[in-house]
Amino acid sequence: MTAHENPFAGTWIANLSKSKRHPGNQFREATLEFGVNGERLTITDIVVNASGQEEKERHTILIDGKEHPSADGNGYFITANWLGTHVLETTAKKDGEIVGRGMYLVSPDGKTLTISADQQLIVCERQ
Repeated sequence: MTAHENPFAGTWIANLSKSKRHPGNQFREATLEFGVNGERLTITDIVVNASGQEEKERHTILIDGKEHPSADGNGYFITANWLGTHVLETTAKKDGEIVGRGMYLVSPDGKTLTISADQQLIVCERQ
């Protein structure tokens, strides 16, 4: 899948009225930028947290079905797989145990990105 044809590539804005935020992360706004280059997915997120402060982070995920250490050296390992052209699944492990799973789903019309994980469902709209 190339970046040109990848439905994830682009900018997404969280629609809070359609989302269920994690109880421990009640952010006020979120903008996600997805860049795809071969097996590399780079996600830049700009979030206004619950106290009104803007936070910006960038993560790169290798989508090859293999376990890779988290780039920030926190002891987590990430595995990512394409489950078709519009679905990405991620699994996080620490100390050999699964500590989280995430599913990223782009709607067939390419206008909505839904991110589901433990205790949250974030609905984003393409910008």
